[in-house]
Order: sequence, then C-alpha cells, then structure tokens
Amino acid sequence: MDNLSNYEGSAYEFAFLTALEAEISPIRSVSVEKNGSYYAAQYKWNTLSAEEKKVYERSAVGGVRTLCKAEPLLTEDDGILILKFQEDKKDDDGDVRDLLISRGGTEWEIGLSISRSRLVAKRGLVSKTLDFGKRWFGLPCSLDYWNEIASAFKTLKAAKAANMKWVEIPQMEREDNIYIPFLAAFAKEFQRLYKRHGSLFPQRIIAYMLGRYAFYKVNRIDEDQTTQLVSFNFNGELNQAGKSKPALSVPAVPLPTQIIHLRFKPDSTDTLELYMNSGWQLSFRLNYTSVKVDVNMKIDIEIINMPPEVTVIDGKWE
Repeated sequence: MDNLSNYEGSAYEFAFLTALEAEISPIRSVSVEKNGSYYAAQYKWNTLSAEEKKVYERSAVGGVRTLCKAEPLLTEDDGILILKFQEDKKDDDGDVRDLLISRGGTEWEIGLSISRSRLVAKRGLVSKTLDFGKRWFGLPCSLDYWNEIASAFKTLKAAKAANMKWVEIPQMEREDNIYIPFLAAFAKEFQRLYKRHGSLFPQRIIAYMLGRYAFYKVNRIDEDQTTQLVSFNFNGELNQAGKSKPALSVPAVPLPTQIIHLRFKPDSTDTLELYMNSGWQLSFRLNYTSVKVDVNMKIDIEIINMPPEVTVIDGKWE
C-alpha cells in the first residue's frame, strides 16, 4: 500500500471506520456521522472485489485492535463514541486527518490519516507573485525576497515566451540564472522569517507538512500482514489514560524551535537542506519535470528525518 491511489485510500478509510464500529460497539455506544465523505468512501468500498475487501478488513481490524491498546478511552463505556470522516479539505489547510474519533460531551478527540501514502512529502508552488511565506506558513515574505527572486523569474519568462523546453536551456545557464539565484533568495527569506518570528516559524514549517493536530498515520503493509500506526503525538494529545493506563506507550513528539542550518545540498544546485533542533530535517528540491518552461516553479518538500519520539507501532493481522 505504499502507492495507494486516492480511490483505494478512500475504500481503506471505510474499512477502518467499519472495523472501529464493529470492534467497539459491543462495549459502548458508537455513532457514525454519515456525511458526504462517508458515502463517497462507501461507494469506493463497494467497487472492491470480495478478495480485496477481505485483505482490507484484516488490515483494518489489526490496526483498530492496536489503536485500542494505545487509546484506552476508545473502549471505556462513558457516553457515545463518535466516528466521522472529514469533509474534503484543501491540502494546505493544516489538517491531514481523514477520520476523527471523539467522545460526546467531552473535548477529547483523536484523528487518523489513512488515505495518504506519502505523508512526509509535499509539493509547493512558487512564482513571481505568490507569497509562499503567507500561503504555506501564514507569515508574509519581505520586500527583499521579491527583489531577490526577480532575475530568476525574468529568465523563466523569457524562456517561456520563446516556447523553450527545459532541455534547451544549457545546464550552466539553468544553474547560474535560475536554480542558484532563486534558492539563495528562498534560503535568505527563511532566515528572515526565522529572525522575525523566532520559534513560531520552525513550528509553522512542521504544521504545513503534517498539520496542526496530533494524529496517527495508518500504513497497510500487505507483504508483512501488518498494519502500522505511526504516532505524531504533538503536545501529548494522544495516548491519554482514562480509568486504565494505555497498554502501549506513545511518547510526546517535540516540535522544532530553532533553525540550525539551511544550505545547498552538497554537490547540488537545485536542492536545499534544512536542519532544525529536536531531530527535524527537510529537503527542498526544485521540480522541473515538465517538458516546457513555465513562469512558475514547483518545489518538492520532504521530511527526511524526524525525532525518535515519532513511534511506529506494528499491529499483526489475525
């Protein structure tokens, strides 16, 4: 399930919700909110073959039983447990959770990210007029940034006007006139944002990548007959004790508060590496896979290292 399609992902979401309801309803009252996302996932589930459904169900049950060991409040008979798919969201809305689980009458809530196969990677758009600081982090770029990127986008505009392909621009010209000046300006603006906003900025970077809420990422590993739960326990919101303590421990995950270093990747002119405290490391790589030159560019952003507190819990299928 490393490369889940959106279609398969929605069907697996439905399998997980159904497994949650089946496992927990004999213990306590469970209410499923049947919104538009529920019916869309149900439709995709119904297109699967009987054999595919069997695999999805086994995986979901393995994941749910493991989740219950980490979250004892799921199975305590105390009010109604509410299961709800999130309505369709924009990719940069600060919430990567697909399925929300809450307890009626309380503020307790946990979320699961199920459908996304590559949670730690994102693709961002940059252009002559798009304020990436405001769009990604809610922190506007400075006037210096716009002045510093002007030459790179001027080169792009001229190449597009000439209907050029990327391969028609000599490698050295691409590096000297586009990649290096743009990424240098991009890196300088990161430092300015950090100087202006302090620890808030590194935290906003992680919020852009992973959302603003604690959650579990669910990974189905078919070849090992294992369902992984990867915990992103920001602010200690997950793994709360109730009448009993959790059978599985999920450490709180620290958010970064400092930018340690931002540099060009060694022997590269199109990739930056960002190092932050608490073990966070990201890369920013210019994406130019399109054939023809455009006036906009895309950046592939990937988390390449995380704190050891991000825990992977394996749930074996039965």
